[in-house]
Amino acid sequence: MFGLRCIGTTAMVMALAGTAGAWELPLTIQEYRGKGGLRHVSTGVPLLPGQAKDPQALRLVRKDGAGKVLPVPAQFRVLARWWRKDNSIRWVLVDFTTDLEPKGRKTFYLTDAKLPAAAPEPAVQVTQTADRIVVTTGPARFLIGRR
Repeated sequence: MFGLRCIGTTAMVMALAGTAGAWELPLTIQEYRGKGGLRHVSTGVPLLPGQAKDPQALRLVRKDGAGKVLPVPAQFRVLARWWRKDNSIRWVLVDFTTDLEPKGRKTFYLTDAKLPAAAPEPAVQVTQTADRIVVTTGPARFLIGRR
């Protein structure tokens, strides 16, 4: 098992639920075992009644150093609904991949902002250096020595 942790706060969800317009919930991913690389992240996120009704309206984004919002390809699946209230989403499963440095930390934001869906990355990427060839398929990365 990889040393990966998703750190989120329910208090933040509650604070954002009452605001008008789009809400965003920070999801911080931390690699704590010292082995960086491409990671698949799958985490459940609790939501308040009425916060989100349609998983297709959800987006995962990152913010760069200048505060620009960058969409992140992600998949959302409803795990539970508030069926006694308004049938809105109670728990949503968020799946995505990210590249982490050893002991690195990244913050993503789950939001319902009206943003275009993130375009998937090209199916296969190949990069070459003097000593190796790197083939990235999205969920997998292969390192091939040139010797």
